[in-house]
Amino acid sequence: MPVSRRTLLAMGAGFAGMACDLIQVLKPAEVSFEVDKEQAGVGEEVEVRFSILERGGGQRYWVTFLPESAPFDDPSGEVEVPRGIQSVRVSASSPGPHSVRVLSERGGQKRMVAWRKVGVSP
Repeated sequence: MPVSRRTLLAMGAGFAGMACDLIQVLKPAEVSFEVDKEQAGVGEEVEVRFSILERGGGQRYWVTFLPESAPFDDPSGEVEVPRGIQSVRVSASSPGPHSVRVLSERGGQKRMVAWRKVGVSP
């Protein structure tokens, strides 16, 4: 069955769109970090150490340590990461599965850019 030129152009545009998605996926991370423990007690500090923290264009970052059930845009307990600082300490106030979340601000809106799970025991 012959394929029309219009179909071929549409397919080509689709492949170009997929290539753009692939380029987005392969873009290096703006944030990379580790936590010093995967299990902590309530009130016990967890150290968040950054290996990559891109600061181009006045980029600002915050760290939160919240229950996994908390909405991703929950601002509770945000700690801003000052320029030049490579680690911050956070602690949880309740037991259960938690996540350390790193937020970034672009265009006046905060978004989560990285996270790690940490269990919190009573």
